[in-house]
Amino acid sequence: MSCAYFYMDLGHFLKQLVKKSNGKLEFVEFNTELLKKFQKKVDLAILKAANDEDAFFATQNLHVKQMVKMDTILEKLNPTIWKNKKFSKELQRSNGGMSTSQRTKLFRTFCVHSRIMNELKTFVDKRPDLFEWNTNAPTVPNTVRIFEDAKHQFVFITELENALHQAFPDKFQEPEEENGPFYNTIGYEKVLEEYGNFVEKILFIKVSIPRVTHKSTYVQGPKREIFCILLIDAFFQILKSLLFGKERLFQRLKGADQLDRICEELAKTFHPDQKPFCFINVEYVKKIESDIKNLELNKDLSKDKHLHDIRFFGRRDFDFCYLKDELDLMDLAKIFPKIQLFAPAVQILVASGRSDLIIDSSKNAIDMSLVGNLTKCLPQQKFVAKELSNVYEIVEKTVLLCFVFQFETFRQFIHTQKKCHNLFPLLATCKECRTTNPDYVLYRSFQENTVAAIFTKSDSTPESVFNEYFNHFFDKKSDLWDFVKLICDGYLSVNGYQKVYDQVMKNSKREVEVSLSTSAQIDKKRESGDEKKKDEQ
Repeated sequence: MSCAYFYMDLGHFLKQLVKKSNGKLEFVEFNTELLKKFQKKVDLAILKAANDEDAFFATQNLHVKQMVKMDTILEKLNPTIWKNKKFSKELQRSNGGMSTSQRTKLFRTFCVHSRIMNELKTFVDKRPDLFEWNTNAPTVPNTVRIFEDAKHQFVFITELENALHQAFPDKFQEPEEENGPFYNTIGYEKVLEEYGNFVEKILFIKVSIPRVTHKSTYVQGPKREIFCILLIDAFFQILKSLLFGKERLFQRLKGADQLDRICEELAKTFHPDQKPFCFINVEYVKKIESDIKNLELNKDLSKDKHLHDIRFFGRRDFDFCYLKDELDLMDLAKIFPKIQLFAPAVQILVASGRSDLIIDSSKNAIDMSLVGNLTKCLPQQKFVAKELSNVYEIVEKTVLLCFVFQFETFRQFIHTQKKCHNLFPLLATCKECRTTNPDYVLYRSFQENTVAAIFTKSDSTPESVFNEYFNHFFDKKSDLWDFVKLICDGYLSVNGYQKVYDQVMKNSKREVEVSLSTSAQIDKKRESGDEKKKDEQ
């Protein structure tokens, strides 16, 4: 009973002793030696209290009638607790039938507790740097987090404005409270340009954006009770959930019209007008997922359909047929008609030994520069999937790539979020990102090595390889013609294979001309033959 009373009184005591911090946190250095000194003082206070009470109780006979005397003693020891609360009333409320020895023991316990709290009050009063809010402001710099994502650095606008206001209250007003669900940022370079010398009194702490394989890791928002993730990470997270989440919604859709309705819901949040490197409240992300599930699609979904899960046959070889079969079994062609056309890009990376670009979720990288019929002339190298998660990643990235190329709005959204390099085909086809992103040089180098490996391992010559490629898609009625031509023009005319490109185009045109001239000669021979037959007749 005494412990319960003590903790209740201690909590009440501390609330009056330490001022409220308005929900904010202030970090101080933990001093082990200081804590040990305080513990020694508390031990001495307990020992002194016990000795004093022994001398006092030796001359007292604490009957019920003398409770008022006990109240006076406790109030003198600790007025904070016992000024408005009487020991006599607490004792009668808990158990008025206590014996004299029990009452004496309980009273002595309260006396010791009061002395401990007094010692605590002395300690708190002497160390305002530890217990009073904002007393360290003149010596402790205001801190602002710099989030690092690849080569980009940015800070919360609200966090920066708060720090500037605390450091220069006369020059910067207190910012308005940001309620979300979106939290905008500003680039670190722009901070240095706009605020100049003011930022010298701000301590910037670098924080890397954490990510795991299938889900983004939360970071604390401008307020400590808010957690958020980058908007672009939320976009990919929701798409992955639609593919492999509990509902497997992509597999249950019956047609492209249902997918369009989902995209309309996504486009309310993930659109090109969002500012770069914007954060979003994780609770709002959950709301978006819930809103998608609550769309009027339930009656149109395939309820009795068996939902396919990715197969994994141990550490077996992973080849193009494996990927093609998995995509077929997931029955995604009804909403992604061109899904199988994106699979060769994965096979090319696998065959070239660069499967790490597929299974690395931090890059979200799948190369589409050589998509198409080239897989026919690839050596049938195989990739051994070490874990089931590797296979999930490969299928996942193939679907994501198909999705963003199918919907222009989301391609533009990825561009505004400065993430074209996460899906290399976007980087290859985006002139702005291609000219400003240093990763593009490494990307082109990888392409050259990939093509060189294909040429080396293939029995065909480069000209015939690309002739086969162009002849396959030379019919301009093909849906892929514009896309393939864009990729090939952008790729072959840049990376040193200009001669190969010119030769391919020349050969392709020559083959067409030869074909036309041959057919013309045949027709002419037929006509001359027919004329001869008529003359003979």
